Amino acid sequence: MGLRRRLKKIFRAGPRPVFADEPYENQQKFSGRCTDIKAVCFYLPQFHRIPENDFWRGEGFTEWTNTRKAKPLYKGHYQPRKPHSDIGEYDLTDVSVLEKQAAMAKNHGISGFCFYHYYFNGKKLLEKPLKLFLEHPGIDIKFCLCWANGHWTRAWDGRNRELLIEQRHSAIDDIEFIKDIAVCLKDARYIRIGGNPLLLVYDTKLLPDPAATAERWRTWCRENGIGEICLATVAESGIFINPADIGFDWLVEFPPHPIARHAVLDTVSKGFHGKIMDYKYLVNEVFCGRTKLDAVSVKNCFRGAMLHWDNSARTGNKAQIWENFSYKLYYKWLRFLIQDARVRHADDRRYIFINAWNEWAEGTYLEPDQKHGYKALNTTSKALFDLDFETGLKIDPKQDVNSSRSSRYDQQYSTVRDLIAGKDANNSWSLLANKIRPGCRVLEFGPASGYMTRYLKEELGCEVYVVEIDPGCADRAKPYAAKSFVGDIETFGWAEQWGNERFDIILFADVLEHLRDPWKALHVATRFLKSHGRLLASIPNLAHNSVLIELWANRFTYRHVGLLDNTHLRFFSEASVKEMFVSAGLDIRSLGHTHYRPRKTEFENSLKALPWIVRRAFAKRPLANAYQFIIEAAFSPATNQILKSTNEIRFLSRDNERETLR
Repeated sequence: MGLRRRLKKIFRAGPRPVFADEPYENQQKFSGRCTDIKAVCFYLPQFHRIPENDFWRGEGFTEWTNTRKAKPLYKGHYQPRKPHSDIGEYDLTDVSVLEKQAAMAKNHGISGFCFYHYYFNGKKLLEKPLKLFLEHPGIDIKFCLCWANGHWTRAWDGRNRELLIEQRHSAIDDIEFIKDIAVCLKDARYIRIGGNPLLLVYDTKLLPDPAATAERWRTWCRENGIGEICLATVAESGIFINPADIGFDWLVEFPPHPIARHAVLDTVSKGFHGKIMDYKYLVNEVFCGRTKLDAVSVKNCFRGAMLHWDNSARTGNKAQIWENFSYKLYYKWLRFLIQDARVRHADDRRYIFINAWNEWAEGTYLEPDQKHGYKALNTTSKALFDLDFETGLKIDPKQDVNSSRSSRYDQQYSTVRDLIAGKDANNSWSLLANKIRPGCRVLEFGPASGYMTRYLKEELGCEVYVVEIDPGCADRAKPYAAKSFVGDIETFGWAEQWGNERFDIILFADVLEHLRDPWKALHVATRFLKSHGRLLASIPNLAHNSVLIELWANRFTYRHVGLLDNTHLRFFSEASVKEMFVSAGLDIRSLGHTHYRPRKTEFENSLKALPWIVRRAFAKRPLANAYQFIIEAAFSPATNQILKSTNEIRFLSRDNERETLR
């Protein structure tokens, strides 16, 4: 089948329907609950008529106009989005709408709205809802402003194409702008960080000198009764930046910009010229995973999440759409942000931002719609109030991001046990476990979830000692371990503590690649191996075809798990694995591997991305699809001879050994 026919077949099939398994939900009650997390939603005011939009976009235009005209672009595409009858196509010049929105948000744990503010050298657009909000102090919800400081364009992208109103930044305009919003900054409901009003700037790279602008604003506020001001740059500028570098205080994440994107569907098919991205990848690998995200390294960062993004209501067949959305994934994302905020910030600064309250034409909104009812709001409330996604029951606030009941330890073990026990399984756990005889004494490094520890104890009757650096993981393995040591493998405190112990099996399951000096760790570990014991390990293969394809495309993207897990400190090929074990005085008795083709890995890439001559060479490479090496090693004959002659396991005296470990 030719390339064109294959692409047509893919497009006809379309991606998985977005909400295939998402039921309708009525509004749930969360009154009386409280949370330490302050969730702020971006708020679009374009739900009322203004003369400029009547002129530019047609008589009577509002954001509902775009939302109403949207059409499905492929099978399973959820369009048009229709508001729930409880809210209808509201008009934001009606104060009762604002009152109802505020009450709905507060009842669901939302702390405040972040109003987009459109100010162009003295001219304001869409300012009526904010003005109405200020005129009615009884609307009981916090708020702040985000200056949408880009150009006003026909294409909705803030760039300089098809300009409707140009944004011209200047020193004079900086002062006029801060004067104009002073009434907001003084409002009792305005969001404050450490007592200072918070002002967001959507795209600071458009400012000629952000630091100078920031200083002008700070000086004016000090001199005019506002006091200190807290400034935040929104991560819309194409890069994550350290806010201190431009004279700002905070960075606010704004997904989906700017983040790693992973296409689900090629965009070359006739009739559709946009891009379809993978929401599941976005959540699992980018934001909740360990793929490098520069915002994580910024100390003063308020993290952000979005719902299903789909701007086809505005851009038609040039849309960017994030498929594979589910509310469970959205819940997972929020739980991750909540835990991050609790670790990162003091109680009064635990803010997260949600995109958005009412971006109907971009498909990301918390307000109820006709198809799913209040599910978006209910899901948000469960995350904020530390409630289980499935049951709605209270969970431990310290529980990790996989806090739903289906992902808890005891619920999953039966499945994992069957996976480990599989005799012909293509996974490292099974291949390692099948090399361990019942009743062995095992020293297991890095048990993590404790699944293998439990299997060895309950299924094989082994006596297991574990060494784990993470206290939480150690707690999960501890009930199944004879003894446990919590600490860094490479400080060798465990070696001091268990100096007289000997083991039939020493197990390094996906551990050595995480160490600074795996050669030394391996050498020290062998001193605890019985003379006829075996050392088992699994180690990722950096020379897998998928990594080479990445390098061919000038990429080396760290991920949450897999070959390029960003916690890996060392990388190995078959040759370097052999060299490491031999240097520790071990003979490799067997060297197997798990095997996955590139499209079955976390990379999901293909040899077809390469020129045909390179593709052919890659396909013929030995161990091209070897994903992990499975090593079984024992003392070499020379080492065993030393052991027999000295009648002890260690190569050094106890005093010398202690000195070495230091």
